Amino acid sequence: AMKNIIITLLVLLSSLTSCKEKEKENINKKYHWVAYVKPVSGYPIRAYRGVVYGKDGASRFGNGQSNLFEDDEPFPHFSIGAGTSGVFGSSEEEEAKGVPTHLDVSWLSYVEKCQYLLENQPLDSLKIAQLLEEKVYRISIADDITPTIEEYNIQVGLAPGGVVFVWLHNYGRVIEVGRYQAKKIKDIDFVTKKEADEYYKRTGDVILDEHTIEDRDHIIELGLPKEKIRMQYQQCGTPVTEPLVMDDIFKIPYGLWDSYRKRYLWKMTLITKDKTKYIHSYYYQGLNLEEEILFGERTWGENQIEKYKIPKKFQYTSLIPRAIPFVIFIKWFGDDGKLYRLWNNFNEAEVMDSFEKAFKGQENEVGNLIIEVNDTKTGANIRLRVGEREVEICNVDLRINEIEEWQ
Repeated sequence: AMKNIIITLLVLLSSLTSCKEKEKENINKKYHWVAYVKPVSGYPIRAYRGVVYGKDGASRFGNGQSNLFEDDEPFPHFSIGAGTSGVFGSSEEEEAKGVPTHLDVSWLSYVEKCQYLLENQPLDSLKIAQLLEEKVYRISIADDITPTIEEYNIQVGLAPGGVVFVWLHNYGRVIEVGRYQAKKIKDIDFVTKKEADEYYKRTGDVILDEHTIEDRDHIIELGLPKEKIRMQYQQCGTPVTEPLVMDDIFKIPYGLWDSYRKRYLWKMTLITKDKTKYIHSYYYQGLNLEEEILFGERTWGENQIEKYKIPKKFQYTSLIPRAIPFVIFIKWFGDDGKLYRLWNNFNEAEVMDSFEKAFKGQENEVGNLIIEVNDTKTGANIRLRVGEREVEICNVDLRINEIEEWQ
């Protein structure tokens, strides 16, 4: 018995040593990444300084020259994804750099009338190195292209209150790797354009030009989001969309962005009336902006999971702690051989309420978000099952359509 224990300990020790060696190996490799910056919808900023440093090399995203605002996402959400950009040098894209190690960022928050600074902030390099090494398995957009394996970029999100998020992102996959707190270093007194001009005439200094009330109001107006998240809802009724008014922007919902980060152990299940169906792909976007596109049983008519040995974490059956969903997409082949797409945008307040009710007192149970499509493929019921408890989610913005020619 003692001999068996010694053998087991040796095996564990060997395993731990090999893991540490692998971590060390990953952290010393170079990858292609660029850093971007994103403000929250409705809260424009000016990034004075922004750098993500690597073990070798860096990526700059702030130079104080540009006002950044987001008006495509509903207020007050971030917009994270491939192709979203801040201020950066295009030459950086081609350079392989060491694993990100720390972050410097300083910015002006126009609505809060102050400047924030996060200086020399260490990043979770081991976690980032592991993800950079694993890379992203992406489903091809056409039926004649094999899955692609790509690298991540770095996204830095700046929220009111000096809250800083760091994500690794690629098209269809976003993973939070850090949440940090910047310090307020200066209150900004905005002056009129006339006062700035008079100051320039007296001193020859243009420093007040970027702090004029007129510019500030113009930038806030430019960044007004097109819509607001749907926070009101009726019990199993129709969704209520609240109009966005300027007052909302000045009543800053401090703490909201942290509340989005709560995770539960859950996955999605599609039920249809098809005699035979094959899942093409699942897509989740959480309230915390994390995203996943997962391979299904058949992608473009073949089992890509088996054919290309897709890792488990990129498969539609993957079960991990996830944030509450904000948007879901499901694609599947029906028994008529056609490819269908279901898209749904949740009412934020209701879906948060539903997850809290379903998991209350059984937080360690597995949740199943069941999407049951009707026989005409024109609508669906959505319910969350945790253990023996089921909660219906009624206020949904749901569409189903047939996809022509593998869109």
